[in-house]
Amino acid sequence: MAFCATLPLPTTAAFLIPSSPWPRAHASTLLVQRGRSASRSSRPVPAATKLIRRTERLVRERRTGTAMQTAEQLQDLIDKDLILENTVAPLTTSYSLETVRATLASLCPPASHRDILNSAQLASIAQSTPLTVSAGDVMAVLEKLPIGAAAGASGWTYAVMKALFLRNGDYSDRASLLVATFCNLMLSGQLRSQVWLRTRSVFVPKKNGRPRPLGIGDSWYRFVGRVALSKVGDRVGSALSPVQLGIGVKNGAEIGGRMAQLVFDSEDNLVLLSLDNENGFNTLPRGLICSGLAEFAPELLHWFQYAYGGPSPLFCQGELVAHMATGCKQGDTFGSLLYAVGFQSTLLAVQDSLALGIQDHAGGCSTTGGVSAFIDDTSLFVDGRIADLVAADTISIFTAAGISLCIDKCRFLVPPGTILPPTGLTAFPTVYDGCIILGCPAGTFEYRQQEASAITVKASRPLPAVLRLPSWSALLLIRQCVSARTWLVSPS
Repeated sequence: MAFCATLPLPTTAAFLIPSSPWPRAHASTLLVQRGRSASRSSRPVPAATKLIRRTERLVRERRTGTAMQTAEQLQDLIDKDLILENTVAPLTTSYSLETVRATLASLCPPASHRDILNSAQLASIAQSTPLTVSAGDVMAVLEKLPIGAAAGASGWTYAVMKALFLRNGDYSDRASLLVATFCNLMLSGQLRSQVWLRTRSVFVPKKNGRPRPLGIGDSWYRFVGRVALSKVGDRVGSALSPVQLGIGVKNGAEIGGRMAQLVFDSEDNLVLLSLDNENGFNTLPRGLICSGLAEFAPELLHWFQYAYGGPSPLFCQGELVAHMATGCKQGDTFGSLLYAVGFQSTLLAVQDSLALGIQDHAGGCSTTGGVSAFIDDTSLFVDGRIADLVAADTISIFTAAGISLCIDKCRFLVPPGTILPPTGLTAFPTVYDGCIILGCPAGTFEYRQQEASAITVKASRPLPAVLRLPSWSALLLIRQCVSARTWLVSPS
């Protein structure tokens, strides 16, 4: 009543005393519907219905990863024939700040002397010419922005950016110039505000209860990265290949997986070395990244000094939880390119060491050998008789560069009948039937057949649950969360 008293009399009267019978009839209909809803709400809701509603809500919020996990929960109920159970354990989606800080402390180590730029690197930055982008470059990237992408710390989203600056009549031309100016200010390192460098930390729940931390950079920071990559990505990729397959190489992961199988099937007494970089992206020295940019993309040096010249803050639930002071920042569109250019000198050093090892043992070993990488996943192939020596040299080269290998996750893949040293292979664990390389099974036919079947079954398992959703929700989840390219893991 107090609210009604504050309204002007005509509005209040119109609200309280309808002038036609329709509002009264409509009001009684609403009362009946509310009564029915109340009676329905008192009934127990089946667990399957709860999960379907939860999945639909997550899809509407464009949280497709969590939506697919909820669909997997629904599939668990279907498999166990527990559709009518009234209890379902929700996924943990909220973690305390203490848990967040403790988890990030191990993943975001402090800076070391390798992260401090030396005088030569600072001089190369000062002498470089920054990349500039045009309004046309901006509009081309703006057109392709995914509207479902999550917001960063500032709250801006790609959907809002497209709504404001794309197809907005006469204002679009002026807006594109304004956005291009902003991009060029960031690329030239002339921005002073650090607000664009903030990263929002998100913990994605896993079935085992342990969170998987992800970083979401600010939407404007990521947008500038997309525009710049459209200008330099292919050129940098061409300069890094064929050693690096992760930048500008179409189907690079598939090529790397297929190469591993070709090595296994060869008759040159070859052994495959699969390497695993420990906490790779978060620990690559920034000095290496700067040197790599100076060689392969000097037009990005001014931007690098702005974005990576000091620690960058990580926020969770509006609170500062960590600083990223080394390696590539989480949520950075440039992350893969930065890692690739910084890692390239190490890969080339390993390649030279491998070639020297083959030359020293040319009399009794195969002369075939090589190294390739997909960003931070590295594979080497060399004669089995010198594989342990090559592994030891590789470990030394990585250590000298400030890159740690997770020895327990590295592998020797040894084909049947391979001649090995009398002492065997000791640097890494050895497997003989096969292993997963860049998501693709490599090894014997039986191993590939078994793994391909397991991967396909796992990927398609939640489909019956997904099909219980409305068609548009099901289609979105299938498109974004289920790979239809089963030929990538086929054993043939």
